[in-house]
Amino acid sequence: MHPGWVVLGTSLWVGAIGNARLWQVLFGGVSEGLAAHLFLSCFIASASAALLSLRFKSLKQTASVLLVLAALASGILWSGPLLTVITFELLAAGLGLVVEPALPPLLLLMQVLVAILVLAAPPMLWLWRTPLRRLASSEQRAARLIGASLAVVLLAISGFALRMAS
Repeated sequence: MHPGWVVLGTSLWVGAIGNARLWQVLFGGVSEGLAAHLFLSCFIASASAALLSLRFKSLKQTASVLLVLAALASGILWSGPLLTVITFELLAAGLGLVVEPALPPLLLLMQVLVAILVLAAPPMLWLWRTPLRRLASSEQRAARLIGASLAVVLLAISGFALRMAS
C-alpha cells in the first residue's frame, strides 16, 4: 500500500475520533455549534496529515502515537467528569477540603482506557498489519511535498473557517 493512503486514512480517523464534541453534537441532539465542530475535525485531520506527511520513515510509529493521543483525548472528553474530579480534588486538597466525587475516579479512568482500546486498537491493528510500499527517494520526496502542501492548505482553510464559525 502506498504510504499516502496510510496518511489519509490515519488523519481522517484522528480528525473524526479526536473530536468527541462533534459526536456529542451529532448524536446528543444539540444542533448549535455543528459547523465549528466540523471545521475543528477538518483542522485536526489536516494537522495530522501534515505531520504524517513529513514522517514517512517512521510513519507507522508516528501514526500509532497520533491514534492513541486522539483516542485519549476523545476518552477524556467523553468522560468529562474525570477532569472535573481531578481538578476539583486538587483544588480541594490545596484548600484543605475533603471532597467525595460523584463517580469514583477509578471508574472514570476505566472509561478512558476502554475508549482508548475501542478507538485506537482497530486502526492500529490495520496499520501494523498492512505492508507499506517502499518508495524511491525522488518519489518519496514528491509524495511528502504534495501531501504536506495539501495538508497545510487544508489546515489554513479549516483554521480560517473555524475562526469564522466560532
